[in-house]
Amino acid sequence: MGWETERGQAIRITATPHDDRRQAQRFELDIRLLVRPKMNRSRLIPARIMDLSCGGIRAAIAAELEPGETLDLEFGLRDTTAVVRLVGIVRWRASYQYGVEFVFVSAQDRERMSQAFAALIPSAE
Repeated sequence: MGWETERGQAIRITATPHDDRRQAQRFELDIRLLVRPKMNRSRLIPARIMDLSCGGIRAAIAAELEPGETLDLEFGLRDTTAVVRLVGIVRWRASYQYGVEFVFVSAQDRERMSQAFAALIPSAE
């Protein structure tokens, strides 16, 4: 889809074809993410989202996290200054790449993500 700008930072945006094994379409992105483990709320881990859907993320996180660990997550979406704050659970790990499922998303943050995703999906012409 191309390159867009997120608060002065270049991000690559690619829509991944929807796979019936997944609950939602995923978008390949490169945006900043802040991770705070629930077990150690004073620890703030900078990370990068690699792909995002309404149900979760694949992220590069330079930390030792275990599947089942609960995390507070914070990130911004393009074309808005709003910050999305939600809760996720680590579902898998491969080195420092993690799959995190969202387990609590406010209605307001879910709407923000839906609007951002709608802007990323190419219209059929």
